[in-house]
Amino acid sequence: MPPRRMTDDLGVGQPEHASADLPCLLNAISLLTNKVNKLQLDLESQKKINNKFNTAPANPHILNPVQRRFWDYPLALHFLLNLKHTILRFDGQNLSMWLENSATTITFVYKINQILIDSFLATLVDNDASSVLIVIVQTIDDSPKSLLSKQHPSPASLFLALKLHCDHSSCLDKLNTVRNLLTSFKDTGLQNTTKWLSLHQSIFANLVKWDVSLDYFYALLIQANVRLPDLVNHNVFEVLMHQSFNPTFANVSEATSSVVVPVAVVKHNASISAVSYTPPTQEY
Repeated sequence: MPPRRMTDDLGVGQPEHASADLPCLLNAISLLTNKVNKLQLDLESQKKINNKFNTAPANPHILNPVQRRFWDYPLALHFLLNLKHTILRFDGQNLSMWLENSATTITFVYKINQILIDSFLATLVDNDASSVLIVIVQTIDDSPKSLLSKQHPSPASLFLALKLHCDHSSCLDKLNTVRNLLTSFKDTGLQNTTKWLSLHQSIFANLVKWDVSLDYFYALLIQANVRLPDLVNHNVFEVLMHQSFNPTFANVSEATSSVVVPVAVVKHNASISAVSYTPPTQEY
């Protein structure tokens, strides 16, 4: 009898045993592969966790060279970017040019959209806030500079206060211009003269420069032509007129009808009563 092979005990080499054990072998290989893949995923996940806790957080506020220069020389950089820099007048006439200069500097230094400037100023702190504040204070009229800077220590509040003040001054300037227009039509002695024509040319040039809409212009005409009764508080009436710095015909009409007309009617009725009233005769 030939000697038995060692493989006989394991079933290898015997066709009937090999066909029976093949599914078990494939299943074992599949389980082993799944365990290896899971172990690899666990190792990668652990590596990410370790990197998250071992890596220093990035600096959220990294200075660029332009921003560093703005910290050191804010006014010099502002003048360099705006060769035709504007000193803000408090009559509001050059407000748009001053705002354009300020926007040029801020958008260049901080790389933000111009429409986001108002909200962006409220986020400035430390050196950024100080640099922007220097630019604002040093480019406005000297007369109210110290007062404004004390009342509004942050660039956002000072920026807003300046715009509100100048918008109101600009509105009053437009109103005075329209008043001059009405006066020129009423002054018959001035008509058809060189001075009269020159005045109208100046008024027309201002209206074109301001780009006044028809709605706004008619509102100004009513404001300039209305005569307030003695009983009307002028300050209250002005507040009602200037609820916005660009009053519309509807706003002015409402303020006029709600304040001027009722008082005028009361005054008129009182005068009628005084005339028609007959005191009782006294008999002696």
